[in-house]
Amino acid sequence: MLGFGLNLGLKQTVSGEFSLENYSGLQYWYKNKTGVSGTADGETLIWADQSGNNNNAVQATHSEKPTYSASDGSFDFVGSTNLTPIYFDLTSSLSLGAFTAFFVMDMIIDGVNEFYGLLQNSSYSDYIQIFGNETQLFYYVDNGVADIGAEAGVSNAPTNGTKFVFSVRKSSVSNSTIEFRNNDNLIVSTTDLTDGNTVDLETIGYSGSGGRSHDGKFYELAMYNTSLTDSQVTKVVNDLKSRNGIS
Repeated sequence: MLGFGLNLGLKQTVSGEFSLENYSGLQYWYKNKTGVSGTADGETLIWADQSGNNNNAVQATHSEKPTYSASDGSFDFVGSTNLTPIYFDLTSSLSLGAFTAFFVMDMIIDGVNEFYGLLQNSSYSDYIQIFGNETQLFYYVDNGVADIGAEAGVSNAPTNGTKFVFSVRKSSVSNSTIEFRNNDNLIVSTTDLTDGNTVDLETIGYSGSGGRSHDGKFYELAMYNTSLTDSQVTKVVNDLKSRNGIS
Protein backbone atom coordinates (compact mmCIF):
# COMPACT_ATOMS: atom_id res chain seq x y z
CA MET A 1 0.00 0.00 0.00
CA LEU A 2 1.34 3.45 -0.87
CA GLY A 3 1.80 5.69 2.15
CA PHE A 4 1.14 9.41 2.26
CA GLY A 5 3.98 11.33 0.66
CA LEU A 6 5.19 8.35 -1.42
CA ASN A 7 4.54 8.86 -5.12
CA LEU A 8 5.68 6.18 -7.54
CA GLY A 9 5.06 7.41 -11.08
CA LEU A 10 2.20 9.68 -9.94
CA LYS A 11 2.07 13.29 -11.15
CA GLN A 12 -0.14 15.58 -9.10
CA THR A 13 -2.70 17.76 -10.85
CA VAL A 14 -3.19 21.34 -9.73
CA SER A 15 -6.66 20.50 -8.43
CA GLY A 16 -5.45 17.39 -6.64
CA GLU A 17 -8.07 15.29 -8.43
CA PHE A 18 -6.96 12.02 -9.99
CA SER A 19 -6.70 11.78 -13.76
CA LEU A 20 -5.47 8.90 -15.91
CA GLU A 21 -2.69 11.11 -17.24
CA ASN A 22 -1.28 11.39 -13.71
CA TYR A 23 0.54 8.09 -14.29
CA SER A 24 3.47 8.07 -16.70
CA GLY A 25 3.40 5.96 -19.85
CA LEU A 26 -0.13 6.81 -21.01
CA GLN A 27 -0.11 6.14 -24.77
CA TYR A 28 -3.71 6.98 -25.55
CA TRP A 29 -6.87 7.80 -23.64
CA TYR A 30 -10.24 7.78 -25.39
CA LYS A 31 -12.45 9.32 -22.73
CA ASN A 32 -16.17 8.80 -22.40
CA LYS A 33 -18.25 11.56 -24.02
CA THR A 34 -15.11 13.53 -24.87
CA GLY A 35 -13.43 14.51 -28.15
CA VAL A 36 -15.95 12.87 -30.50
CA SER A 37 -16.48 14.39 -33.95
CA GLY A 38 -17.39 13.37 -37.50
CA THR A 39 -20.42 11.21 -36.77
CA ALA A 40 -22.34 12.42 -39.87
CA ASP A 41 -22.17 10.87 -43.36
CA GLY A 42 -19.18 12.04 -45.35
CA GLU A 43 -17.16 12.97 -42.28
CA THR A 44 -14.19 11.18 -40.73
CA LEU A 45 -15.18 9.81 -37.33
CA ILE A 46 -12.65 10.84 -34.69
CA TRP A 47 -12.40 9.86 -31.02
CA ALA A 48 -9.71 12.30 -29.92
CA ASP A 49 -6.89 11.11 -27.69
CA GLN A 50 -6.84 12.88 -24.29
CA SER A 51 -3.33 11.70 -23.30
CA GLY A 52 -1.56 14.56 -25.05
CA ASN A 53 -0.03 12.23 -27.66
CA ASN A 54 -2.58 13.05 -30.39
CA ASN A 55 -2.98 9.33 -31.12
CA ASN A 56 -6.60 9.62 -32.21
CA ALA A 57 -8.95 6.76 -33.07
CA VAL A 58 -10.28 7.42 -36.59
CA GLN A 59 -12.53 5.88 -39.24
CA ALA A 60 -13.25 7.58 -42.57
CA THR A 61 -15.41 4.89 -44.21
CA HIS A 62 -19.05 5.33 -43.26
CA SER A 63 -19.96 1.62 -43.42
CA GLU A 64 -17.05 0.81 -41.10
CA LYS A 65 -17.86 3.40 -38.43
CA PRO A 66 -19.09 2.24 -35.03
CA THR A 67 -22.35 3.94 -34.06
CA TYR A 68 -21.93 6.68 -31.48
CA SER A 69 -24.50 7.32 -28.73
CA ALA A 70 -24.23 10.79 -27.21
CA SER A 71 -26.47 9.74 -24.31
CA ASP A 72 -24.06 7.21 -22.80
CA GLY A 73 -20.90 8.00 -24.79
CA SER A 74 -20.68 4.49 -26.25
CA PHE A 75 -19.44 3.28 -29.62
CA ASP A 76 -21.51 0.33 -30.80
CA PHE A 77 -19.66 -2.28 -32.90
CA VAL A 78 -22.59 -4.70 -33.17
CA GLY A 79 -22.84 -6.20 -36.65
CA SER A 80 -19.10 -6.19 -37.38
CA THR A 81 -18.03 -9.17 -39.49
CA ASN A 82 -15.15 -10.14 -41.76
CA LEU A 83 -17.13 -8.91 -44.78
CA THR A 84 -18.37 -5.70 -43.14
CA PRO A 85 -15.82 -4.78 -40.47
CA ILE A 86 -16.49 -2.01 -37.96
CA TYR A 87 -13.39 -0.60 -36.32
CA PHE A 88 -11.11 2.38 -35.55
CA ASP A 89 -7.58 2.92 -36.81
CA LEU A 90 -4.98 4.34 -34.42
CA THR A 91 -3.28 7.47 -35.76
CA SER A 92 0.04 6.02 -34.57
CA SER A 93 0.71 2.30 -34.18
CA LEU A 94 2.06 0.95 -30.89
CA SER A 95 4.78 -1.63 -30.25
CA LEU A 96 4.54 -2.75 -26.64
CA GLY A 97 6.58 -4.98 -24.37
CA ALA A 98 5.24 -4.00 -20.98
CA PHE A 99 1.71 -2.61 -21.03
CA THR A 100 -1.48 -2.11 -19.05
CA ALA A 101 -4.63 -1.78 -21.16
CA PHE A 102 -8.09 -0.77 -19.96
CA PHE A 103 -11.37 -1.27 -21.82
CA VAL A 104 -14.72 0.00 -20.51
CA MET A 105 -16.96 -2.24 -22.55
CA ASP A 106 -19.76 -4.72 -22.80
CA MET A 107 -20.18 -7.82 -24.95
CA ILE A 108 -23.22 -9.50 -26.44
CA ILE A 109 -22.64 -13.26 -26.47
CA ASP A 110 -25.55 -14.71 -28.42
CA GLY A 111 -24.00 -17.60 -30.28
CA VAL A 112 -21.44 -20.35 -30.12
CA ASN A 113 -17.74 -19.48 -30.11
CA GLU A 114 -17.63 -15.72 -30.61
CA PHE A 115 -14.45 -13.66 -30.81
CA TYR A 116 -14.17 -10.07 -29.61
CA GLY A 117 -11.23 -8.24 -31.15
CA LEU A 118 -10.11 -5.44 -28.84
CA LEU A 119 -6.80 -4.29 -30.31
CA GLN A 120 -4.74 -5.67 -33.18
CA ASN A 121 -2.30 -4.91 -36.00
CA SER A 122 -3.13 -4.67 -39.69
CA SER A 123 -1.69 -8.08 -40.54
CA TYR A 124 -3.78 -9.67 -37.74
CA SER A 125 -0.76 -11.47 -36.28
CA ASP A 126 -0.81 -9.51 -33.01
CA TYR A 127 -3.98 -8.94 -31.08
CA ILE A 128 -5.63 -8.66 -27.70
CA GLN A 129 -9.00 -10.34 -27.74
CA ILE A 130 -11.65 -12.14 -25.75
CA PHE A 131 -13.15 -15.41 -26.91
CA GLY A 132 -16.48 -16.49 -25.49
CA ASN A 133 -19.64 -18.51 -25.82
CA GLU A 134 -22.87 -18.67 -23.90
CA THR A 135 -21.46 -20.81 -21.08
CA GLN A 136 -17.87 -19.67 -20.59
CA LEU A 137 -15.31 -17.02 -21.46
CA PHE A 138 -11.69 -17.35 -22.52
CA TYR A 139 -9.07 -14.62 -22.50
CA TYR A 140 -5.80 -14.45 -24.36
CA VAL A 141 -3.26 -12.41 -26.23
CA ASP A 142 -1.67 -13.60 -29.45
CA ASN A 143 1.34 -12.09 -31.16
CA GLY A 144 2.03 -14.47 -33.97
CA VAL A 145 3.94 -17.08 -31.97
CA ALA A 146 1.48 -18.88 -29.70
CA ASP A 147 -1.66 -18.18 -27.75
CA ILE A 148 -2.01 -17.92 -24.04
CA GLY A 149 -3.71 -21.11 -22.97
CA ALA A 150 -7.49 -20.78 -22.94
CA GLU A 151 -8.96 -20.55 -19.46
CA ALA A 152 -12.37 -22.10 -18.84
CA GLY A 153 -14.42 -21.80 -15.69
CA VAL A 154 -12.44 -18.85 -14.36
CA SER A 155 -13.58 -16.76 -11.41
CA ASN A 156 -14.91 -13.21 -11.76
CA ALA A 157 -15.91 -13.58 -15.41
CA PRO A 158 -17.94 -10.65 -16.81
CA THR A 159 -21.71 -10.94 -17.08
CA ASN A 160 -23.06 -11.17 -20.62
CA GLY A 161 -24.33 -7.79 -21.80
CA THR A 162 -23.16 -5.89 -18.70
CA LYS A 163 -20.78 -2.93 -18.77
CA PHE A 164 -17.45 -3.60 -17.03
CA VAL A 165 -13.78 -2.54 -16.98
CA PHE A 166 -11.62 -5.20 -18.63
CA SER A 167 -7.88 -4.81 -18.10
CA VAL A 168 -4.79 -6.63 -19.32
CA ARG A 169 -1.35 -6.25 -17.71
CA LYS A 170 2.07 -7.56 -18.76
CA SER A 171 5.35 -6.59 -17.04
CA SER A 172 7.82 -6.78 -19.93
CA VAL A 173 8.63 -8.50 -23.21
CA SER A 174 10.38 -11.30 -21.36
CA ASN A 175 7.92 -11.59 -18.47
CA SER A 176 6.01 -14.88 -18.58
CA THR A 177 2.90 -13.77 -16.67
CA ILE A 178 -0.05 -11.84 -17.98
CA GLU A 179 -3.12 -10.87 -15.96
CA PHE A 180 -6.73 -10.24 -16.91
CA ARG A 181 -9.18 -8.41 -14.65
CA ASN A 182 -12.91 -7.73 -14.54
CA ASN A 183 -13.18 -4.35 -12.83
CA ASP A 184 -10.61 -4.78 -10.04
CA ASN A 185 -11.13 -8.53 -9.64
CA LEU A 186 -8.52 -10.91 -11.01
CA ILE A 187 -9.97 -13.26 -13.62
CA VAL A 188 -6.79 -15.17 -14.31
CA SER A 189 -3.03 -14.82 -14.14
CA THR A 190 -1.53 -17.14 -16.69
CA THR A 191 1.57 -17.92 -18.73
CA ASP A 192 2.17 -15.82 -21.81
CA LEU A 193 3.64 -18.06 -24.50
CA THR A 194 4.64 -15.06 -26.64
CA ASP A 195 7.62 -14.00 -24.48
CA GLY A 196 10.43 -12.20 -26.23
CA ASN A 197 8.16 -10.40 -28.70
CA THR A 198 6.42 -7.07 -28.60
CA VAL A 199 2.69 -6.77 -29.21
CA ASP A 200 2.14 -4.45 -32.18
CA LEU A 201 -1.25 -2.72 -32.31
CA GLU A 202 -2.85 -0.54 -34.99
CA THR A 203 -6.64 -0.91 -34.88
CA ILE A 204 -9.48 -1.08 -32.34
CA GLY A 205 -12.37 -3.51 -32.50
CA TYR A 206 -11.53 -5.85 -35.36
CA SER A 207 -8.72 -8.29 -36.13
CA GLY A 208 -9.73 -9.17 -39.65
CA SER A 209 -9.69 -12.95 -39.61
CA GLY A 210 -11.53 -15.77 -37.92
CA GLY A 211 -14.56 -13.64 -37.17
CA ARG A 212 -12.69 -11.63 -34.54
CA SER A 213 -14.92 -8.57 -34.39
CA HIS A 214 -16.17 -6.74 -31.33
CA ASP A 215 -19.87 -7.53 -31.00
CA GLY A 216 -20.56 -5.00 -28.29
CA LYS A 217 -19.74 -1.47 -27.12
CA PHE A 218 -16.74 0.52 -26.01
CA TYR A 219 -17.28 3.41 -23.59
CA GLU A 220 -13.71 4.40 -22.73
CA LEU A 221 -10.23 3.08 -23.55
CA ALA A 222 -6.73 3.70 -22.17
CA MET A 223 -3.29 2.19 -22.74
CA TYR A 224 -0.03 2.54 -20.78
CA ASN A 225 3.34 1.32 -22.05
CA THR A 226 4.26 0.20 -18.57
CA SER A 227 3.04 -2.35 -16.06
CA LEU A 228 1.11 -0.36 -13.47
CA THR A 229 1.26 -1.49 -9.85
CA ASP A 230 -1.74 -3.13 -8.18
CA SER A 231 -2.62 0.11 -6.39
CA GLN A 232 -2.33 2.09 -9.63
CA VAL A 233 -4.56 -0.38 -11.48
CA THR A 234 -7.13 -0.04 -8.70
CA LYS A 235 -6.97 3.75 -8.93
CA VAL A 236 -7.49 3.74 -12.70
CA VAL A 237 -10.29 1.16 -12.52
CA ASN A 238 -12.13 3.13 -9.83
CA ASP A 239 -11.84 6.31 -11.88
CA LEU A 240 -13.20 4.55 -14.98
CA LYS A 241 -16.03 2.94 -13.03
CA SER A 242 -17.05 6.23 -11.48
CA ARG A 243 -17.11 8.13 -14.78
CA ASN A 244 -18.95 5.33 -16.61
CA GLY A 245 -21.62 4.56 -14.01
CA ILE A 246 -20.33 1.14 -12.96
CA SER A 247 -21.08 0.20 -9.36
